[in-house]
Amino acid sequence: MADDEIARSAQTAKQAVHQLADQSQHMHKVIHHSATAAFLHFAKLDHAVWKCRLYKQLLSANTDTPLEDHHQCRLGRWYQQGEGHQRYARTDAYRALAAPHRRMHDSGAEALKFARLGDRNGQLAALGVMEEASQQLALQLDNLMEHAIFEAPYSTNHRSPLAGRLK
Repeated sequence: MADDEIARSAQTAKQAVHQLADQSQHMHKVIHHSATAAFLHFAKLDHAVWKCRLYKQLLSANTDTPLEDHHQCRLGRWYQQGEGHQRYARTDAYRALAAPHRRMHDSGAEALKFARLGDRNGQLAALGVMEEASQQLALQLDNLMEHAIFEAPYSTNHRSPLAGRLK
């Protein structure tokens, strides 16, 4: 009788541990998705700040100081060699970021170049392309965020330190 009681208690404890491990895994996934969403929101803000610095340079006629290109900015590093590349490189949502991101940075640099040359029309055209690319980049960041949160399978290679030991 005592053996049966011990067996039931052990089974109950085992189920509780598995439930805790499942909950831990779920929380790890939620936290990871939240962190990804926060990073992508921050990337939008980061690029808005980048554009503000560009406009400030143009307004102050300080056109000699180069701004970060699409490889050097935080999003560019995340995209090319960071977690973005590791987790999402095979997805359409990820690949769709490249063109508008590069075009935004390149056309901003072009606007600075045209300003140095005194070509106001060229500068305004480059800024128009930059703003359009910026809008496309924001849209693609939203698409990637939606993919990352709702469609991307969560890899079991990224286990919570707790959940990984309990199963």
